[in-house]
Amino acid sequence: MFEPQVPLIALSPAVRSARLAEIELGRLLVLRATNSAAAGLGVRADALSARAELSAGVLRLSGGPVRFEALALETMLAALEIEYLLEADLPGLAMRAPASGDLIVTSGRPAAGLFVSRPGDEGAAALFDPATATLRPYLTPRVATQLALGWRLVERAQRTRVLLEYRAPEPYARELPHRAYGEDGD
Repeated sequence: MFEPQVPLIALSPAVRSARLAEIELGRLLVLRATNSAAAGLGVRADALSARAELSAGVLRLSGGPVRFEALALETMLAALEIEYLLEADLPGLAMRAPASGDLIVTSGRPAAGLFVSRPGDEGAAALFDPATATLRPYLTPRVATQLALGWRLVERAQRTRVLLEYRAPEPYARELPHRAYGEDGD
C-alpha cells in the first residue's frame, strides 16, 4: 500500500499506532471499548503498588469510571500526537469524600493529583501524579473529606480547544422531600 512521506491531508491531532512499550509516559491515547468500558481517552501511565511493584498500562479517563488498566507491553494502542494541559476547575472546588476521577489537593506529595479508586481492592485507592504519570497508593481513608474539583484537558497551543472534561459529581440535595398533606396516600 502506498504511504507518502508527508501526509496529503494532515490530521490534527496526528494519530500513530505503537506498542505500549514504545509510548512515552503521559501521552494521550485513544482507547478501544472493553467488556467493562466504552471507547474513550486515556493516558499512558505506570502504577506503583504498596509492595513497590511497577505495572505498565493506561489510566482510562473517559468511557467509564476513571481507573488504571494494566496492559502487556506488546499491546497495540493509538497514541495522539498532541501537547496538552490538565486544567483545574477552581470554581467547582468543594470539601467532600473524593470520587474516582476527582482532582484532589493534598498536603503531601504530590500536592495535587487524580484520585483513582481500585475496584479490585476493596477500599484501596491511588493518586495519579500528573508530573510523573505514575499512580501511587493513596492511604487517606476514602470517607475522609478532601479538597476535590473537576478538571479538563486542553490543547497546550490552543487552550480554548477542550479535549476532555471531567465534572465532579453533583453534591447531594440538602433539602428533604416535603410530604403533601391533604392528599390520599394510596
